[in-house]
Amino acid sequence: MAKSSTEKIPWYLFIGAAVHQGLQRSYLLLGKKLYTYSWIFIVVGLVVGAALVPGQFVIDNEESDFNNLWVPTSAVALDHADYVSEVWPSNTRFQNIVFTSQNGGNVLTQENLLVIQSLHEAIQATTTEFEGQTVSHTDICLLLSWNGFSECFTTGVLSYWGYDEQLIRDDSDVLATVSDPSPTVPVRGTPIDSVSILGQYKPPRVDNSGNYTSIPAVSLSYILIDNLEAEEWELAFLDTIESFDTGSMSVFPAASRSFGDGLSASIRGDLSLVFGAIGLIIVYTCIFLGKFDRRLIKTRISLAAIGVCSALLGVYSAFGLCAWLGIIYGSPNQVLTFLILGIGVDDMFIIANEVSATNRKWSNKKRLSVGLGHAGASITLTSVTNVCAFAIGALSSLPAIQSFCIHAALAVFLDFFFQIFIFTAGLAVDMKRQSSGRMDCACCVVRPLKDDSKKKAIPESFGQKVIGNYFAPFLMKTVVKVIVLVVFAGWLGVSIYGATQLQREYRQEDLIPSGTTYYDYIEKLDQYYSTVPTTVNVYFQDLEYHLPSVQNEMLELHQKMVSDVNRLTPQTPWLESFLTFAEGNCNATSSQAEFYDCFDQYRAGPGAFGSSNWVLDEFNVIQSSRFSYSVEQLDKSVRQVETMLQTRDVTNSFSFEPKAFPYTFNFLFWEVFTVIVGEAVQNIVSVLAVVFVVSLVFLIHPWAAVICTAVVAFILVDLLALMVVWDLNLDSVTVANLVMATGFAVDYSAHISHSFMVHRGTRDERAIGALHDMGISVLSGGVSTFLGIVLLAASSSGIFLAFFKMLFGTVGFGLLHGMILLPVILSLLGPSPLPDSVLNSLHEGDDDEGEGDSYGDYKEDEVESGAAGAGNGVALAGSVEGGNDGESDALLLSGVTTSDSSNNSSYSSMGSSSATGSVSGTVTSTVTSNTSSSASASSSNSASYSSSSRSNSSSVSVGGGREKPSSVSPHSPSSSSSY
Repeated sequence: MAKSSTEKIPWYLFIGAAVHQGLQRSYLLLGKKLYTYSWIFIVVGLVVGAALVPGQFVIDNEESDFNNLWVPTSAVALDHADYVSEVWPSNTRFQNIVFTSQNGGNVLTQENLLVIQSLHEAIQATTTEFEGQTVSHTDICLLLSWNGFSECFTTGVLSYWGYDEQLIRDDSDVLATVSDPSPTVPVRGTPIDSVSILGQYKPPRVDNSGNYTSIPAVSLSYILIDNLEAEEWELAFLDTIESFDTGSMSVFPAASRSFGDGLSASIRGDLSLVFGAIGLIIVYTCIFLGKFDRRLIKTRISLAAIGVCSALLGVYSAFGLCAWLGIIYGSPNQVLTFLILGIGVDDMFIIANEVSATNRKWSNKKRLSVGLGHAGASITLTSVTNVCAFAIGALSSLPAIQSFCIHAALAVFLDFFFQIFIFTAGLAVDMKRQSSGRMDCACCVVRPLKDDSKKKAIPESFGQKVIGNYFAPFLMKTVVKVIVLVVFAGWLGVSIYGATQLQREYRQEDLIPSGTTYYDYIEKLDQYYSTVPTTVNVYFQDLEYHLPSVQNEMLELHQKMVSDVNRLTPQTPWLESFLTFAEGNCNATSSQAEFYDCFDQYRAGPGAFGSSNWVLDEFNVIQSSRFSYSVEQLDKSVRQVETMLQTRDVTNSFSFEPKAFPYTFNFLFWEVFTVIVGEAVQNIVSVLAVVFVVSLVFLIHPWAAVICTAVVAFILVDLLALMVVWDLNLDSVTVANLVMATGFAVDYSAHISHSFMVHRGTRDERAIGALHDMGISVLSGGVSTFLGIVLLAASSSGIFLAFFKMLFGTVGFGLLHGMILLPVILSLLGPSPLPDSVLNSLHEGDDDEGEGDSYGDYKEDEVESGAAGAGNGVALAGSVEGGNDGESDALLLSGVTTSDSSNNSSYSSMGSSSATGSVSGTVTSTVTSNTSSSASASSSNSASYSSSSRSNSSSVSVGGGREKPSSVSPHSPSSSSSY
């Protein structure tokens, strides 16, 4: 990068400009190759996609197991779950049915009980086929033995009548029967847990005597042996219930497999929404990229399809690559299709718009090269931001977030790759098609071309006119600035308060699509059984149970659990019952042999129903045992974590070896809350740091990077507050979305900030120029992203809905902050513009594509009318007339050196000092060594140039000794107009 002899460039500007220049020159050269070898690049891109995409179909990497997806890899509960699963094989599977009245009234009537009894008998008769064998309920049910009899373990509302239809018919007051404070099962005599069957209702529906007057819900449960046959039988169980006529009752069944099946259904997602989003994006890109043309030459429908397909190829190639690499695919990953569609279309617009913004009098090859030179650096740095953001998220201890971020990082990278290789090459093909007059989507049909010679060389879109001539000047008024700052400051204050109200909660229904049977079942549990306590077990491993010291310590632990753990209700420990039994029957504290002789007597007598409290080895020696406690249902994660940690503190305070430990399946859910806040803070801070570093490279100035990063942080605070408004909690899904939002938010600030840095004039003028140049592109990117996700609002998946809400907030807040707050801040606190020599160095490659020569290579493709057409103010490669030295190399500026003689248009809407000159025929420029360059011509029409034109005439060295005036204006940023 050349420096002016009178201008000293700070080191950070030098590094940033060097990075920019290297990227720009690389893309200039790549653009030239893409135009020349378009079909080769397209084929290469398709081959890469063809190699990666099949991975997701060949390798099954779909993960729906809760432990492997949603529990932190460092969670203590995972180790405990492994021990319980291995030593205490959940030898059981749980099936439950909730019955309610369709009118919301009392469900417990004799008529309904008889229907439930009939359903119970139908379930007992249900069979299924497994590996050629017929499996019945009695084959896989857990048998309960008592008094020499054995029966399948079933519990529920029918227990009050012993599952006997005649007893139900003989009961004239069923509500009075269940109102018994100490109910037992007829004949068997075992106690009935009314709370788990009838639930607890607030306010209680009882009369003055304590008898129930109405019961809105009852339950019925079946316990099975945990094996593959039982898992298959559960499907038949659910089918039997679905096809059974339950009269006036609503039935909500669930099986042990239901949660996993629900997660799998969530992973498959709503395919119709994917196709709908694709259709919306294609329509939008057709409208945005092309224009109405009855001849069907400039409609560019095929180009829009190529761009959308490139984005889809990026996301599905990432899915395939992750499958080849053995990376699990979780339910949050399904939203990446919508996410990458938005990113891909945004990149597509930037590339197409930069090409559109070049001088239409140039050759197609040159326009593509110069346009890609400017767009390439932009999309590279924004893509790097997103990839780095997701790479940081991949360090999470939560497997679901790891998987999402790895898939997302690869999808962003591959989308970037395909947008360059396939879409840009397709753009080159489309440019050739238009130049030859071939119809869109029917290239074999050739139509005559219109004469575009009288059109402006560099068009200004309607959006640019509205934003640059009306919106931006209005925003720069002093009173408007004050209002903006006051409103956004108040908004930030409210958002900070709102963010402090965010809850760290987990709800199973957030992972299950609404409208499914299991989702409805969970809702009924929350409605009618939310007060049913959770059972927490303390597990003892390989102990010498016959030793009095061990027995005493176990009972001391029990007492400490009762006294030190809040909201815990004890159940009588088996050891206490056993020692009470042993006092008058046998010796339980002497030798091991006498202990187990006594224990065998206890198991055959009163301990028969307590067999679930110990596991015996092949010698009938206790391998492991447990004490059970009831913990009230906790509706706040703070209390859940507190209870879990209190129980661990108690067990860790005892010297058992190996250690005793508390465990319940709910601990796996609660473990998430111990890390989720730290995960969120770590990810957000780390990603903001990445945003700052990338912004520093992109914007080149540290203060500009600070402002840009601060605006991104404001957007995140607003998003956290919006989560509270939309009833979103801090969980694995929303943390993954926060990582995504942080990377996305920078796009709405970086482009405006960068344009501000390259404009000249007062801060107000530079802010107006930045909005004029980049506002329409930022707005279009936001609209395309919104269209990519809007259909998710109709999804039944909680994951899809959370994604929609958060990305909707990111887009909305990003546009408001990027196009209103940021320009106001820049107009008041923005840094000085980049030095002239830095700007010139960033655009040296516009003339030579990084190859050190002029655009001689393009002469065969130049538009002839630009060389001599009167009034077309454009400098062409080769010789020009009127130069001080006769023929000389014309300086090819990036889209700002022209003016249509028939339109005295101003490319500066901010009224800054600009180079104004008379134009006649072709603008000429004499380039001499170590001297200033000047342009001379004669015409009555004057053209006002870009605000970045300066009045100074100092020069800097360019390429191979040529001199380039420092008044060179940077490339005119994106425009939404067509070619």
